Amino acid sequence: MKKRQIIIFDFDGTLYSGKDMFLRIPEFVNQNKRKMLPNITDEQYAQIVKENPTWADAWYGNDLAKHVYMFKDKYPEMNISIKDFLDWEASCIEPVTINKNETVDPIFLKDLCKKYPVYIVSNSLSNHIKFYMKELNISYSWFKGVYSNKFMLKDMTKKPYYTKIIEREKCKPNEVYVFGDSNKSDIVPAKDLGMNGFEIPSATMIPEIVTNALK
Repeated sequence: MKKRQIIIFDFDGTLYSGKDMFLRIPEFVNQNKRKMLPNITDEQYAQIVKENPTWADAWYGNDLAKHVYMFKDKYPEMNISIKDFLDWEASCIEPVTINKNETVDPIFLKDLCKKYPVYIVSNSLSNHIKFYMKELNISYSWFKGVYSNKFMLKDMTKKPYYTKIIEREKCKPNEVYVFGDSNKSDIVPAKDLGMNGFEIPSATMIPEIVTNALK
């Protein structure tokens, strides 16, 4: 029986790349952090900022979610919820910078989606993904599934979503090929499950790396 091949891509930093792509995010996130904890007073927020200096340098989904969970446990008297953070994240589109010379070839990607079951598993929410797909000339409908990490306390990695895809496809872990720009976020969770993982240093290299991986 021929071995199946299921493909998973990360989104940000994978389907587009470049050294300045996330340059504007820290300022944007710092300006909006207060909105992530809407049910506490300004005095309580000032206390959190003072007692947790690492909060100032938390800018990305996984790290922000870890802090919110920590605050929830550390300050049980405050009405802190991970849902509030996720609601804030869902309501905004983070300002990434897309270099048109550092994007995936949409024709290659569309053809790939016709030949194989192709998924996206991202730490960004769907409105963010849909918005920037338009800039990349990519259609949401090409993919068999798009999963956004909800940073569940039990497992905040991408493993739960990788596992869902295995179950959905009724395939073996070694039949899944994961491509992403982050070894920690994308590749390590995949290999922990027995999947194949390939780091993408540049979006322009996706056709070459994917083609070689699937041979």
